[in-house]
Amino acid sequence: MSTWGEGTGRPNAIAFFQHPFLNLALCAALFFLVGCGKGEADSARLLPTKQSAANPSAHGISLSIDDAPVLFPDGELRAQGTGNGVAVQWSTPSADAANGNSFNFDFTLEDIDDPANLGGTAWHFSNDDPERSETLNGLTLNGGAAVLEPIEIHILFATEAGGKLTIELEGQFRWFEPPDAEKPVKIVTVWGKFTVPMPE
Repeated sequence: MSTWGEGTGRPNAIAFFQHPFLNLALCAALFFLVGCGKGEADSARLLPTKQSAANPSAHGISLSIDDAPVLFPDGELRAQGTGNGVAVQWSTPSADAANGNSFNFDFTLEDIDDPANLGGTAWHFSNDDPERSETLNGLTLNGGAAVLEPIEIHILFATEAGGKLTIELEGQFRWFEPPDAEKPVKIVTVWGKFTVPMPE
């Protein structure tokens, strides 16, 4: 069968697509295109989702809560001599607290009088009262959906080379969810170890 229209000099479209070799070639091309598209889509689903650099959770530190890693923004360490010790605040930036996870630890080390001597010191806190405490020390999760208040906590400081300081945190916390609940949902163990610049 001719693929050209009688007396027209132009291809006959119906006859063109009925040609067995052309049909085979078209099917192979369609299969290739559809298969490649699907493969690219499957590969994209296997790749990790990239986080925006503006998202606080795109960087930070990890705290272990009951052996499960939970990401927090990088904390800021401040220390200042008071004449009766060194006042220390280690916390996440307040701008990050409303959107994700945050922590705050505010205390005084009475055994030293110079922030340069933080290495080798430790802070301990314990609260045996079953009622909600008034302390601001603790963790908040998911933009404040849950609050973790310390029952007992140890924060240890160690000096590292290059003007760095290691902070190790370990303790037990009451998990309150919602944050204004009178009774904790559970008690969890929190642990983490980080290296930070020595506070100026």
